[in-house]
Amino acid sequence: MTGFRADVVIIDDPIRGRAEAESMVARAHLWDWFNADLLIRLKPRGVVVLIATPYHEDDCARRVLRIGACYAYRQLLRRRMP
Repeated sequence: MTGFRADVVIIDDPIRGRAEAESMVARAHLWDWFNADLLIRLKPRGVVVLIATPYHEDDCARRVLRIGACYAYRQLLRRRMP
């Protein structure tokens, strides 16, 4: 990611499918990107909207839901679609 800091970041399906979700290396890479690259580019009151299918218990979407609004997360909106 490059550019200016963001008020809102929308992430749509960061995992391509179940095969990628089953890869521990792919999950770790996505989580590292989320924390090290994406969150530091948010403005102080920035919001991340994560739209994802939770394929695995330890994927990025489930990790975010587990830790909720802790440490670097400014705000987390959670909606369940039917």
